[in-house]
Amino acid sequence: MVCGFGLCFSSWRPNMVPYMADVKTQTRSNSMHCSRLESSRSFSAHENFIMTSSPAHLVLSAHGSPRSTWRDPLDGLQAALDDDDTLTSRYPGGVQIAFLDHDQPLLVPLVRDAIANGFTVDVLPVFLSRGRHQEVDLPRLLGLTTSSGSDEDGLPPGEPVRLLPPIEWSAVLASSVVRRARERIPAPGSASALLVHYGSTLQPCPWSALAARLGDALTAAGFAQTAHMGAGHHRPDPATEIAAVVTSLLDESAFVVIVALLLAKGSIQEEVIPQAIRKLDPALQERLGWIPDAVLPDVEVHAAIAAHALKAASGA
Repeated sequence: MVCGFGLCFSSWRPNMVPYMADVKTQTRSNSMHCSRLESSRSFSAHENFIMTSSPAHLVLSAHGSPRSTWRDPLDGLQAALDDDDTLTSRYPGGVQIAFLDHDQPLLVPLVRDAIANGFTVDVLPVFLSRGRHQEVDLPRLLGLTTSSGSDEDGLPPGEPVRLLPPIEWSAVLASSVVRRARERIPAPGSASALLVHYGSTLQPCPWSALAARLGDALTAAGFAQTAHMGAGHHRPDPATEIAAVVTSLLDESAFVVIVALLLAKGSIQEEVIPQAIRKLDPALQERLGWIPDAVLPDVEVHAAIAAHALKAASGA
């Protein structure tokens, strides 16, 4: 695996990145270090209170987006978990989605209201990447940080709230990504796959480690080569970069599939990737498989998230 500026390939070939003269590539050992760093990190529930017999409420914490197409599958996830009898027996207060930005309800007011109504609250992050929101913002907003003072926008320390350990997405998404890639082409042995995710310039390792593990699942499923890259707002021209990566993959593969490694549909699927496809020669477009979908909705993913919530809540 070779990475640079959020762009990674399963094997290094010099002709892969001529369009980015300033690409800073890492050695395979550095990329493997990134994967080892992520896999070695342990996460336990953050809590600042002793669990009582009060009824519990589960809150799924997501980022939020101004696009309604992004919100819909998150509402579907909430409904699926709220219909899970085993989960709701653990959480008689029900399951609800809350957001850090853009969408309602916002996380802190929802948790504050649940506590005021006599519930203890478990918060489960549903971010695909273990980045700043999950590791810094959520503990701060929930009053779970050890730093002195309190956040005026968050809860005070000592409230009956826990931040559950994050979902291991590589295990949850492996079959989903392979299935979605195969839907784009019947014969994966002649195809390569490009995973497009949001990415991060500040914390690239979590995204790279997740995409690399899912790339391994695609390789095991018969795809000739895999690559992945971030296409979030931190990138100046992601459409041009995607088009260049696809062109490079098509130099050695009969077909390329693009799979969005994104929780729900947003601007990357609706704008960025279509722009990239339009930049390709028409003959290359005919050798490209693309469906503007996302991780959600997916009943298997719903079930895996429910199972993780139950396991995390019990401390198993």
